[in-house]
Amino acid sequence: NYSRVLEGETFPLELLGEAKVKESLSRIINAARFVTMNFGSIYVEFTEPISFKSYVQRFVNSEKLNPFVSEADQKLITSTLGNEIVHRLTKNLIIMPTSICASVLLMHRKGITNDDFIKQVDFVIKLLKQRNAIIPSISSRAKTCVRKGTQHLNETVSRRKEVIEPRVIPNVDYKNLLLLSYYRNNLIHVFINEAFISCALFGFGTEAVWTIGIDKETLWQKAKLVCMLQRNEFVLSNNFNAFEDFDKTLALMVRNKALTENAEGRIVIHSAGENQINFFNSIIWPFIDTYWLTFMFIFSLVPSKFVQEGKIMQNIQAFAENLYKDQIITFYESCSQETIKNSVYTYFSDGIIVKKKLATFSDGVVDSTVYTLSDEYNDEEKMQKKLEEISHFRKPSPVKTNSFLSVKS
Repeated sequence: NYSRVLEGETFPLELLGEAKVKESLSRIINAARFVTMNFGSIYVEFTEPISFKSYVQRFVNSEKLNPFVSEADQKLITSTLGNEIVHRLTKNLIIMPTSICASVLLMHRKGITNDDFIKQVDFVIKLLKQRNAIIPSISSRAKTCVRKGTQHLNETVSRRKEVIEPRVIPNVDYKNLLLLSYYRNNLIHVFINEAFISCALFGFGTEAVWTIGIDKETLWQKAKLVCMLQRNEFVLSNNFNAFEDFDKTLALMVRNKALTENAEGRIVIHSAGENQINFFNSIIWPFIDTYWLTFMFIFSLVPSKFVQEGKIMQNIQAFAENLYKDQIITFYESCSQETIKNSVYTYFSDGIIVKKKLATFSDGVVDSTVYTLSDEYNDEEKMQKKLEEISHFRKPSPVKTNSFLSVKS
């Protein structure tokens, strides 16, 4: 992992769908200015190698697969191996000061005082240590972490008196939010299962999460749903399909005083757990909003409309940016094309949208392959029910979005 990425100026633009800048002689010459810049530290963790031969043989022996003959078995083993590699990469990822500082800044987008910033960074460091995350010495002390982190986040943050905040000028510096989210995403894997439970719980409303409580079975069902929704976004070692896996994560949250059981044995937020819950929600809500807005877009295909395959990402992103400007979604990073692409693939995998070839071409249509709603979901009532299911996991919004038709209009 790196303290600071070299592509910080161009990477956010790629997330907004702009083409990757091609290398050229002039870019190589201009890159000379980077030689004198401080990019901090690079950490490399060497772990146990994976023997491809042994990995394949294990499937042959235990699952009776034959990848040497069956293409389906080849794909299954390749996919499983890919997940295994990514899981090991994230498990051994070193958490840099920029990741910790970015996660706190994105929790406090309207600014936070220097003293509170240090306290919140210290809070996140303690959470990471509790979960045995790999933290280098420069990330282990709050004041050092803040100094190193803000040094390398310099262009993305601004200071006014004693307050530090993300540097955002409307229509100019939104990309800074994307870069901050890139750094923050380097630590999401440490907390992802707790974040699933947290946003699942929060969707039941303030009174329920603080007083009435939610029974474990109901909470488990909701946590499974959000896990399933985000399955193409994160490589999960625990997807909550088994209640025991869910209960293990829930027990961790109770042990760390994020949640507790009330007198009726129902789950509520611990009196000392609000900061933890807010942190967990802050890292998962931007992804939830992307999946929500993508579903809103495909809802507009009712009845029997279509969108060209080559334009769907661009159209959804434009839709997302309009929702952000209208304050219907809270997080600009929800406009990231990478997450939009994953959400489209999820709804395609779930059979909500399908690909079709147009029999005839109309004016302006150059791509005959289109996305449209499947026969099962080409129904407003069914789509509304699915939308409400996804909306459960969103951050409560000051703008009413229960009625799809009002947003659609």
